[in-house]
Amino acid sequence: MEFLELQAVPGPRQVDLKWSTASEHNSAYFQVERSADGNRFEPLGIVPAAGNSTTLTEYSFVDKEPLSGVNYYRLDQVDADGQRNYSNVVTAMFRWGSVAMNVYPNPAGQSLFASVELPDAGVVRYRIHDASGRLVRSGLVQGTSGMNQLEIPLDIDAGSYLLDLSDQNGVPLGNARFVRR
Repeated sequence: MEFLELQAVPGPRQVDLKWSTASEHNSAYFQVERSADGNRFEPLGIVPAAGNSTTLTEYSFVDKEPLSGVNYYRLDQVDADGQRNYSNVVTAMFRWGSVAMNVYPNPAGQSLFASVELPDAGVVRYRIHDASGRLVRSGLVQGTSGMNQLEIPLDIDAGSYLLDLSDQNGVPLGNARFVRR
């Protein structure tokens, strides 16, 4: 087996894996594996191999549920006789959705609304920093899978602020500047 290239290309809702071989002899299948830390890999799926080939053969696999943040991928190529051969490890930085976080109204009054897309329902942590970077308010709001309009209460003084949102695992969802009137 002669691997040519393995690529991991993040999209708005998935990571597309593509690879090719220059030749294959007695190959049975490829097991696609993913890791969150680059050390412990778990199987995602199996792609049948060409078996025997002396020409360029291209393959693909779609990770429909990538992890938020860095995803590490590799291939475990298995021959018909059980021998294994691992590919190089590639990474893809995945962030759910393609819609940027928006806040409104701006300037805001008693509440600020954050429009953000979430992969799963769960708790969203918000943090508000003043112009000097000092944390002035933080809290939790419940979000649902898909697009959300999260209401953030603003019992803070008038001024310029930065809102940071992260999911329950601490993965950043977005940030935006706003003015409290």
